[in-house]
Amino acid sequence: MDNAQIKEQIDGLRSDWAEHLRANTERIRQEAKGVVDPLLREQLDRINEALDKRQEAMNTILATVQTDVKKVALAGAKDDGLTSDQREYKRAFGAYMRRGRDEGLGELQMKAMSVGSDPDGGYLVSPDTTGRIVNRMAQLTPIRQFCSQQTITVDALEGLKDQEDAGFSWVSEQATRSTTTTPQLGKWEIRLHEGYCQPAATQKLLDMASFDPEAWLASKVARAGAKGSGTAFTTGDGAGKPRGFASYTTAATADASRSWGVFEHVATGANGSFGTDPVGLQKLMLLMSKLDESHVANAAFYMNRTTKWAARGLTDASSAGKFVFVPSFVAGVPDSLLGAPVRTLPDMATYTTTDALAVAYGDMEEAYQIVDGVGPRVLRDPFSSKPFVLFYTTFFFGGDVVNFNALKFLKFGS
Repeated sequence: MDNAQIKEQIDGLRSDWAEHLRANTERIRQEAKGVVDPLLREQLDRINEALDKRQEAMNTILATVQTDVKKVALAGAKDDGLTSDQREYKRAFGAYMRRGRDEGLGELQMKAMSVGSDPDGGYLVSPDTTGRIVNRMAQLTPIRQFCSQQTITVDALEGLKDQEDAGFSWVSEQATRSTTTTPQLGKWEIRLHEGYCQPAATQKLLDMASFDPEAWLASKVARAGAKGSGTAFTTGDGAGKPRGFASYTTAATADASRSWGVFEHVATGANGSFGTDPVGLQKLMLLMSKLDESHVANAAFYMNRTTKWAARGLTDASSAGKFVFVPSFVAGVPDSLLGAPVRTLPDMATYTTTDALAVAYGDMEEAYQIVDGVGPRVLRDPFSSKPFVLFYTTFFFGGDVVNFNALKFLKFGS
């Protein structure tokens, strides 16, 4: 990667952010007079889009640099890191993908059981393809980067929820000791749900194309699976799919008196708005104060891109009008708001909707658990939709909240 390209992106980020500060300061000045020029709002939107594109470009550059480093490290390797059985299985699976030839693949499946093959239902799964799909999905679904994840081989994951503390009392030397309260344990269960995708290619394309069908399948399937599961983990209703963290009821009630299964929220006091500066800032600070100290170390803000654009314009309304959103000029390092990282989740609600739970703050890893079943599994079907060959791919996902005290919401309503 050319150092000049990296410098160009960093300089561009600084320039775009300086332009954003200038335009947003002008917006605040015009709001104080009661009228904001529509062209100024359009300019702010364009600058916000430019900032996002710059940051995405920086992340791409970082990923490229990391890939180049790996290539250099592997340059001296004499093989691809696979065993002879794994290489033989990969070649056989490639023939199966292109032509449907499964000669010897059954025997190779038995030899490849240790690397993820599953011979019990007729599904033919390449360990290499499965890895590509799973890794690609992790890159495409931001929420997976922040939640707890576990892969299971049964239909559900169970755990205990510790909601209470043991009782404590002071006593004199000879006083009677009464029984203190005993903490109670509860149980949570997250079941797996089945999802699928079914990309298609003509047999002629598979026969004649020089592309890698495994890589093609991994790319198409991973994007579809990542989009579907990411939405479910955020807003899913739990009916035949994972239950999303933003789908639960909320209340303006503290942890000690709120029912389990309900999140705490802080209302902005204005429908679909942060409110006039410094109201939005004050509400964000109040939201942060509601989080228990045990969850603060790993806490972050979560919101979609449109809401983040609005948060960029928040100020403390002092004579200097200081902005509280701090952009990052380092690839891989998130922006920050009031000292906490800002994570972008595209499936969260937009703040302009009345009563939207558009901003979450807390420890997502502690709050939400993602469960993956073994897979993905691939079935080649050349018969159902001739002249197309269908690649029926199934997933098993589960997800639910396991700690309702570890995450708080900003509710954009009165």
